[in-house]
Parts: sequence; structure tokens; C-alpha cells
Amino acid sequence: MVNKILDLLQCVKCHTALDFIASSSTLKCIQCSTEYPIINGVPSFSYNSIDDDLTAKAFSNQWALYKNGEYESTEVFGLKEEDYLNHFCYAFKIDKIEELTGIILEVGVGSGHLINILASKAPNATIIGMDISDNIFALSPLMSKYKNLFLIQGDLLTPPLKASSINYLYSSGVLHHTKSLYDSIKSLWILLEECSGKFYFWVYPSYQFCAYDKLRQLLGKPYLYSEKTRYRLSKLLAPFLWIYFLITKKYSYKDHLESLATIQFRIFDNISPEFQHRASKQDIYDWCAQLEIKDYAIVNDLGVLCHKRKKNV
Repeated sequence: MVNKILDLLQCVKCHTALDFIASSSTLKCIQCSTEYPIINGVPSFSYNSIDDDLTAKAFSNQWALYKNGEYESTEVFGLKEEDYLNHFCYAFKIDKIEELTGIILEVGVGSGHLINILASKAPNATIIGMDISDNIFALSPLMSKYKNLFLIQGDLLTPPLKASSINYLYSSGVLHHTKSLYDSIKSLWILLEECSGKFYFWVYPSYQFCAYDKLRQLLGKPYLYSEKTRYRLSKLLAPFLWIYFLITKKYSYKDHLESLATIQFRIFDNISPEFQHRASKQDIYDWCAQLEIKDYAIVNDLGVLCHKRKKNV
């Protein structure tokens, strides 16, 4: 499976091509000799830093709890697989998903809901899912299920993919959890195919009140709490937020009241990452100007669709 996308991968240290070493199940840089392990069929480019990276560890914990049935059952953040697919098509203005071709990269796959249904509904496209958490290894059975689906464990700020290699890049609710929103956009923009690459990302808007963010602020630095404490807080505080949403109708992210399980999951999601940035529309304008992204549009609050043209004209 790794051999099928080997020509798209590169060393994250020196940006050189990699060789597949079958005897040790690793990828090895042909220039600096750095080796990257392949775990459950998934090449790993930042495996040794998972336990030291607070955000990677937080999301590893979150998706482990989800898989153990601690929060929602079939939905993720109140959404089903079909909802994720519909939003993907809406973001890229795709009418017939079954006719989609090219290389599609989702950065921050989480539960795997989107890549699973994309691989099924777009059989002529190559689907790549990348995530920094160790949950990506648990999703490896999907690669046996679909011949057009591949997984990578890595950091989006140092992506193990070659420049100008991706046709569609989708990242929703992820970039604001990195050290720098600007650097994240810059890092992923480079990956887009030069003539017609499309990049959609959604980040938290700074100009809208969010009860979850307010709760995070009141708790100080909850990402430093133990996983058990954050889990207990999510369960304890969710009923109060549910009542707040019921009374005020200020639902935060949605236009309707969500289930208690979804609210619990959202609380854990909001208080766990080390970084949680918010952006304004002016931020988007400024960052796109700095990166010379000329063809872009803001979609609702706060999604951004960027088109890459040859020489960016």
C-alpha cells in the first residue's frame, strides 16, 4: 500500500525522496538516511513526538474515548458520514462526487468518517488521510477496505508530502489547534497542484460568541489537566451548557440544540488541545495577501476556499 503513494512522500527533514525498506518495514530518506516506521501499514513521520506533543496526545486521548463509546455512538459532533460528505461537496462546489478524480488530502481525519465515505463514493480518486494523533493507526483497516485510500501519521506544519502534489485539500476544525494559523495555511498551500489545486479550511471565527470557548477561558489552562479530569469535566459541565443553549438559543457552531452526548464531546474537544486560535475575516484577508493567494472566497463563518492558479494569477 505504501508503494502506491511513495512518489508523493518526502523526508520531513531534507525534503528528499524516500525508499521503502521491506525488511524493516520502514521508509528511508535517500539523502539523509532518516528512517520512518510503518505501523499497521501507516507510514509515521512524527511517531516519537506523540507523547511529548500536548495536542497530539490530547487528540489521541479524545478519539480513544470516542471509540470506547464514551460520547456519541454513530455521529461525530452531531454529524453523520453523509453530512461530512455533503459539506465536502458544498465546500468544493462538487455536483457529482462519483466523477471526482485526482488526489484528495484530508488533514486531521479524526474519526475517519469523511475519508471512509469519500473512498466509497469517489472510487476514481486517490484519498489520503493525515493526522498527528495515534488514532490514525487504528483506522488502518480502512486501507484494506478501499484500494484508493491511504493513511499518513504526521504534522501538518512539516508535511511529508511533496509540493504541488495535491488536487483537493480539505481541513475542517484543525488548523486553529496548531502553533500558528498562518504557518499552517502556508505549509498546506505549498502542497497544492500549481494549475488548479483547491484548498478548503474552516477555523473558529473570532467575531462570534462561543460558549465552549468561554468555558475554556474560565478553566484557565485545561489542556494541562489530566485526561481523567478533562473527561469528568466534560460529563459534569455538559448538562449546564445544554440548559444554557435551551434557554438562550445561542447554540455555538449549530443552529439547533444538540444532544447531551454531542455537547459532552464538544467540551472535551475544546478544553483538551494546547492551542485554540480564532480568526477574523481581516486575518484571512491579510494572510492570503502575504501568501499571494489571490483567488479565494470566504464561505459562511469561517470557511475559506482557495484556488491555486499557475503563477498564482
